[in-house]
Amino acid sequence: MRLDLHVHSTRSPDGTVSPRDILKIAKKRKLGGVAITDHNSLKGSFEARSMAKEFGLVVVRGLEISSDIGHVLAYGIDEEIPRDLSVGETVARVRKAGGFASIAHPYRWWSGVGEKAAVRSRPDALEVMNAGSTKLHNNMARKLCKRMKVRRTAGSDAHVPEGVGRAYITIENVGSEEAVLEEIRRGRVKTSGKSRTAPESVQYGYEVITAWAKRGFKRM
Repeated sequence: MRLDLHVHSTRSPDGTVSPRDILKIAKKRKLGGVAITDHNSLKGSFEARSMAKEFGLVVVRGLEISSDIGHVLAYGIDEEIPRDLSVGETVARVRKAGGFASIAHPYRWWSGVGEKAAVRSRPDALEVMNAGSTKLHNNMARKLCKRMKVRRTAGSDAHVPEGVGRAYITIENVGSEEAVLEEIRRGRVKTSGKSRTAPESVQYGYEVITAWAKRGFKRM
């Protein structure tokens, strides 16, 4: 089964797709499940989880936490982690809450934590395939993951309908969040997807700077 482990809903300030519509799209694109990982909020994830049976999908609880220098993905928790902590403290808080921590797009300009912080924080996993990252950065993340000997995750980082399912993990067919996370913990995961192209990167840079200005130059 295929799962997109990094999707943003309208519960993120920059998300444009409702939790219900994300599930509709995931079902149409033959995904077996998703993790809605809104910025610093579990609301979208909880909404989607309440509709999981209706769509016959596995919904993994998740959120994307803004540490002091970049983003950390948290899975399998039911409490929000404070933003602006160090990367190491963020990872530790996720674990204390019973969750699984993956460093999101570690090499991305602006929202990646970078290599040194990723290594120091000792996460459970690295996101090695992100459809919003360039092929170079995804390849670098794969190499770092192998060097660190941690697990792998993948996701589209979708903020619009077209993006859902552009990157995903493939695992054996399972029927629960717990079983999905166990497959990841055991390393029984294949990551696949499409990286951001050069023209898309130019457009993305423009959109990021524009959105940053609209927020009064405050981080997400």
